[in-house]
Amino acid sequence: MTSDAGFKYEKRKLGYMAGIFHGIRFTLISAYAGDPDAAKIMRSLMFEHLGRKIAESRMNGVLSLKAHKALGEIFRTRDSKGLQMLIGIRFESGVMCLFRTSGRKVVEGRMEHVGSGGDTSALRYLCGFLFPQMLNVREAQILGSYVVSISNRYVDGCSGGPDIFTIRSDGSVSRKPDSEACGEKIMEWEKEMGTILRKSLLSRP
Repeated sequence: MTSDAGFKYEKRKLGYMAGIFHGIRFTLISAYAGDPDAAKIMRSLMFEHLGRKIAESRMNGVLSLKAHKALGEIFRTRDSKGLQMLIGIRFESGVMCLFRTSGRKVVEGRMEHVGSGGDTSALRYLCGFLFPQMLNVREAQILGSYVVSISNRYVDGCSGGPDIFTIRSDGSVSRKPDSEACGEKIMEWEKEMGTILRKSLLSRP
């Protein structure tokens, strides 16, 4: 998660909130690309208003639709200008949803990224065959870490991590901080992948 707008590097771009908000129990994790002050403001607004807006919603349907509408209203402020966020929510009922924001726009997603790091041809190609379908938690953590490491090495303005926050199906949250060990494993994976790819290509007529 990076930004090409010249903002200084921030080590911690992940946020977490959990509890009962206006009678609605949920867990929310978020990450951002952009101005850290803007991210702080938007997280405060979500903390103050998201539960209330969902509770007061008269929409018929699942909680993810109510959350989408509520976030759209919360991000309709000038403080969200130039900010991109990933927001994952798990409700007490078991409903889980993912949203990506860009300024005032909020869209529901499945596998999303924010920042300039993922907006390169090489990474779009890489993600195209690494993420062909839904992944389990372990697979997502491993492949996500690999994509972050590629961004750090080959995209200007990307650095830090991988730093992983995960909301599990039971509502618990786990965090895996960045480490040198992870980087070493990724280098080993690349050597193995290179060997397999060369053998596959050279074995064909």
